[in-house]
Amino acid sequence: AARGVDKAIVMSAHARNIDPLAGNRILKVTLDQQPNLYGCLITHLNRVETSIEAMKEMMNNRRFLGMAIAGNHDMEPVHRLVADELINAYRRYSKPLFLFANSAEMVEAALDIARHFTMIKIVLLGMGGSDWRAAIAAAHTVSNIYIETSGPLDRAKLPSAVESIGVNRILFGSGTP
Repeated sequence: AARGVDKAIVMSAHARNIDPLAGNRILKVTLDQQPNLYGCLITHLNRVETSIEAMKEMMNNRRFLGMAIAGNHDMEPVHRLVADELINAYRRYSKPLFLFANSAEMVEAALDIARHFTMIKIVLLGMGGSDWRAAIAAAHTVSNIYIETSGPLDRAKLPSAVESIGVNRILFGSGTP
C-alpha cells in the first residue's frame, strides 16, 4: 500500500518447495482473508497427479489467476514434452501459465511451449535472469508471451523490452517474499 500497489498475485513457497496440494490449500485460505491478494497455483513436473488434483480443486476459484509449473530445481527448464500432461489438463481454465525463466535455456523451453500452446498466455517469471535479452526476443517472436520484470537489475532491460514488445505485455514483479 505504501508503494501504491493495490493488488498482487502471490505464490506459495510451501507449494513450490514441499507439497503442492497442501501449499496451495494454505494459499487459498490466505486469499480468502486478503481481498487484495490473488493466487498463482503451483504445480510440479514430478508430482503430476497431485498437481492435477490441486488444479481441479482450485483453478475454478476466481482468486486464482494462473498456474505455474515448477521442476525439481529452481534453474530447471520446463520442457514441453515433460509438462504436456499438466498443460493439457490446464488448458480448460483459460488463464495464464507462469513459467520460471531465469536463464536463456529456461526461456527457450518456455518459447517452445508458447509456440505449441498458442491459445495460452505464457508469463516468463524472472525475465530471463541475466539473459533478459533472450526473454525479450522470445516475447518478440510470439504474441502469447508476456514478461515479468523481476530478476537482476539492469537499466537497459525495461527500455529494451518496451521498445521491442510494447508496454502491454510487460508485468511488474518483484520475485521476492
